[in-house]
Amino acid sequence: MYLTLLTIHSWLRWVLLAVLLFALVRSLMGWLSKTPYTKIDNLAGVLSIAFAHTQLVLGLVLYFVSDSGYPAIAKFGMGVMKDSNLRKWSVEHITMMVVAIVLVQVGRSLSKKQATDEGKHKRMATFLIIALALIALGIPAERLGLFRF
Repeated sequence: MYLTLLTIHSWLRWVLLAVLLFALVRSLMGWLSKTPYTKIDNLAGVLSIAFAHTQLVLGLVLYFVSDSGYPAIAKFGMGVMKDSNLRKWSVEHITMMVVAIVLVQVGRSLSKKQATDEGKHKRMATFLIIALALIALGIPAERLGLFRF
């Protein structure tokens, strides 16, 4: 079960990144060219949230069943902070990803409340840029390979 979830989580990150980049490009283009906020822009936001939350749920399940997630903290306590690999997975990765997903959600929610189309695009683009930066920092370098799990 663990390897199946890890494989799905690993492949789904590429789908999530593609959807987030698509939503970012749409937001930037809409903001800079002052185009209307269309159904496609709304769909990009909805898909961003859907894939981000799916990835979060899978990640949380992995966090509690993986030897380098919560069980490592329970077993080693603060000793986890001395081991860079355990710290990366049990503390840093999950923290950055949860914050990034919260930013995607907040950006989407706040962009819907903007009165102007330009404001919607600007708000969404701003939050997506910050979320994507956190995601880029939170994915360890050895996990960036397409076929590495």
